[in-house]
Amino acid sequence: MTVLTNCKKDIAVTGVKLDETFLTLEVGEYQTLIATVFPENATNRTVTWTSSNLDIVIVANGKVCAKKMGTATISVTTEDGNYEAKCVISVEREEIGVVISGVRWATRSLATHGKFVKNPEDYGALFQWGRVGDGHEQRTSQNYPTNDESEENGMVGGSENFDTYGQIVNTHPAYGKFIKQNVPPYDWRYPSSATIWNSGSTAVPVKTANDPCPNGWRVPTHTELASLGYGEWIETPAAGRRFGSDDNLLFLPAAGGHTSYNGKLSGVGTDGIYWSSTPEYHEAYYLYFTNSYVNPNLHIYRAYGFSVRCVAEH
Repeated sequence: MTVLTNCKKDIAVTGVKLDETFLTLEVGEYQTLIATVFPENATNRTVTWTSSNLDIVIVANGKVCAKKMGTATISVTTEDGNYEAKCVISVEREEIGVVISGVRWATRSLATHGKFVKNPEDYGALFQWGRVGDGHEQRTSQNYPTNDESEENGMVGGSENFDTYGQIVNTHPAYGKFIKQNVPPYDWRYPSSATIWNSGSTAVPVKTANDPCPNGWRVPTHTELASLGYGEWIETPAAGRRFGSDDNLLFLPAAGGHTSYNGKLSGVGTDGIYWSSTPEYHEAYYLYFTNSYVNPNLHIYRAYGFSVRCVAEH
């Protein structure tokens, strides 16, 4: 009698899809594309990645790196059936920054973790102090524990709820949401961590993996924010303050902030509030300004959501 083994029929590939069809990156920025091969149980799921212009964009196993300004197309092709999916990558200018009092400042605020907004006047994201960009920093993000403007205690505690970097695990219901906190210590996490954005000091800052600024940039220290001076209030292209002089002009829009105890968005167009990486007991220093007032020496609860304007690491 003949015994048949390993006679399972191969399942052919019927197509492939990318999670993005168009992306805008800045010079030096990375993005990982995810390819889905159909059907899910296809036998040979091997794919090949290519770039139409290696001078502009390179790709390896789906990880895209923008090298210089221009447009290129990333293609993924299945080994079985030669099916193809494409993503057009538009690479924009590199953030050079401006120098004020010896500090190089990015000309744009953060739009999300590792990415600047398009224009200097754009308001951008509002981070809780020490958090990475997981979605909580968006102006339209949901609040936790409940998605309303009630005053609540949503602080997250317990080692099982944090990853190795001290951030909320993605299985927790607070992940990606603005955490409301209305009782001491008015932080989004317990226990508090003074080194979550800066493992060094104010004098010698050391960027951590949690710092939301792109490669080569970091959250400024209290001293660096104070070095901006008083500046000048202007109304166009948006309300905010302009710092520096000549060719080194920096504009910080009055982007407002999210209140810690209820998550409410306030001060848009009237208040500029920018985090430093410098802690102060259970609080952290920030720069605050209006049309007639500037103070970089204030500190406040870490559960608030404020803007981040990055400085160059070197």
